Amino acid sequence: MNIKIQRREFLKGSVGLTGLFLFGCSNQKPVDTEDVIRSELGVYLNIFSDGRVLFETPNAEMGQGTYDALAKILVEELDADWGKVEITLSGANAAMANPKLFGQVTGNSDAVRGYFPVLRNAGAAARSMLIQAAAERWNVPSIECTTENGWVISGSNRASYGDLSEAAGKLSIPENVTLKQASEFKFIGHDFPRKETATKITGEAIFGIDVMLPNMLTAALAMPAEAWGKPKMVDDGGASSVDGVKAVIPVFGGFAVIADDFWTAKTAAEKISVGIEEDDVQRNSSAEIQEHLSAMSGPQYDEHGVLFAGVNGGKDLAVSRVAFRSAISNGKTLKLQQSVPFLAHGALEPLCCTAQFDTNKLTLWAPTQTPKGVHALAVKLSGLPKDSVEVHRTFLGGGFGRKWHTDFIQQSIETAMAMPGRPVKLIWTREQDTQHDFYRPAHASHVEMGFDDNGKITAWKNVIAGKSISKTWSAFYKPEAPDRTLHKVPLYDFKTIHLETRAVDSPVPIGYWRSVSHAHTCFFTEAAIDEAATTWDRDPLEYRLEHLKDERPRRVLKALQELMSKSENDAGTSSGIALMSGYDGFCAVGVQITLADQNLDVNKIWAVADCGLVIDPENAKRQIEGGIFYGLGPALDGKIEFDERKVQSSYFNDSGASSPFAAPLVEIKLLPSDAPPGGIGELGTPAIAPALCNAIAAAGGPRIRDLPISKAGLRVRV
Repeated sequence: MNIKIQRREFLKGSVGLTGLFLFGCSNQKPVDTEDVIRSELGVYLNIFSDGRVLFETPNAEMGQGTYDALAKILVEELDADWGKVEITLSGANAAMANPKLFGQVTGNSDAVRGYFPVLRNAGAAARSMLIQAAAERWNVPSIECTTENGWVISGSNRASYGDLSEAAGKLSIPENVTLKQASEFKFIGHDFPRKETATKITGEAIFGIDVMLPNMLTAALAMPAEAWGKPKMVDDGGASSVDGVKAVIPVFGGFAVIADDFWTAKTAAEKISVGIEEDDVQRNSSAEIQEHLSAMSGPQYDEHGVLFAGVNGGKDLAVSRVAFRSAISNGKTLKLQQSVPFLAHGALEPLCCTAQFDTNKLTLWAPTQTPKGVHALAVKLSGLPKDSVEVHRTFLGGGFGRKWHTDFIQQSIETAMAMPGRPVKLIWTREQDTQHDFYRPAHASHVEMGFDDNGKITAWKNVIAGKSISKTWSAFYKPEAPDRTLHKVPLYDFKTIHLETRAVDSPVPIGYWRSVSHAHTCFFTEAAIDEAATTWDRDPLEYRLEHLKDERPRRVLKALQELMSKSENDAGTSSGIALMSGYDGFCAVGVQITLADQNLDVNKIWAVADCGLVIDPENAKRQIEGGIFYGLGPALDGKIEFDERKVQSSYFNDSGASSPFAAPLVEIKLLPSDAPPGGIGELGTPAIAPALCNAIAAAGGPRIRDLPISKAGLRVRV
């Protein structure tokens, strides 16, 4: 049935937006022009007199497809001509805060999930105002007017949106709007060529690395070999006297060489010797850190635990522990110790940013996931008023959480402030990107299961130890509260459940990595439940179904079973599966491998997903496939290891990235769903690692409890 949204609810859902529409503008590009005055509803949408519709997207576009998807949500209710829709990236704008994230940030697969109701309401409200303008012009009741492809129609009367835009812009916001039923959708759930694709092919799309401005300088970095520690200059090496070098300055994390071009800046930067100040930090190797994490997840560190989910919903840690021990006292148990390593982000576009500083203005061109954070940082560093700082967002060549951080932005601002009046583009090298990342934290897990006489899991305990992303970065972190960057509640129906987190301080810089806590908790859970199935000689998929009550994940698993059964299994192949739940969706992954003489070949991957209402089906498939490959390389041989604080990897080839030239065939199926839209950008990543490990065990190989797989002595081939 149709849903009516009251004006009060509409504004509340829009998180205090200053407006949604700009109507009646002349045929000129409106972005950043002072003569355009926004009406009360002028944030996302601008309808021009020539019929063009401009959508200003609040989200970063880093390959995940929200550039088109968010526009389609609004245009669906607006009933506009998609051929006349233009999309532009917004700057930093507090009015564009994502309702689910309470800020203008891109992450947590929350773009469509957060903006879906806001943009539907905006499109419906604009359409209602256009209809009212037409009805008043023709002196007919609004109910007699319909819309189609950018036109309002009543009998023989027809008026384009562009023709009506000025009159519509003078009307009041409608008291309520009626949203379309799903059966009426023409854009949502239908595939269209992505609007930015052609510009990326031709090179017209501007990524951070593409920014070119008159009189521009370039900056390269000299950073210490150590991944953490306060940097200090050991020896300039003559860098400042290299022809073309304008300055060598200290910046956050190291020193910047500012020069006429990147080659000159990079060559000069390589002459500089940078060390770190002495400190008393312990555990300067990844081996020491991982050993400590493994110990911390054990019972000898019970005093450090924080209850994530207690037995029978209990909130007392000690009581929950006792109740769990009681639950397993009379039956068979299985205990596992597991671990995952530090990982780098590995976005294809290296970190970069361009800034220009004048005495009364600071302008940035930034590939960032956090434009408001960038704006706040720029205001703080420059000392300028908020209105004197401007942030232009570019496309991102991948982000995965790395471009949530602002270290490279700070360095860019610092270089620009050293060269007033001239724009400066700062560029990191790939090696610096790998060796000075905010890494996916390493984690250790202790799982303990209790069973009934039929082999069903009746009690489940999982203690996870690792450095907390929430504690490191969130202003809302509370030590006593459940830490969702360390743990997740399994979707299985275990009668007794005890989940515990142990936040372990570490000097290693950490940050959000694609799928965050799902990446490690899915591995810990799905590898463990598979091992339990093997222990009781049960089929892994049927065993999972036995522990599931929710029909959505059951349907996903059954669809995966059907999909895999249609494929031919060559002699000597084995398969494994895993199930992921998160971002308001479910994804089951199956993997077929060949394992012979310690040689591992990944032959084929299947994935079935229920991600609710899908905006772009083909893009959803691409994102799930991309997420699978993003998790495949790290599962096989991904790791960041430290020795005396120095990262032992420097590039894609030795940090675990998957090669696109040796990728197995992937078959993906999306299940139709009446559920609200779920997130897709991270849904495919977590399940690939446990599915692979489970396939290896099914093939008679080792039961892998510690990633990456290469640690088990297998020669990995994709």
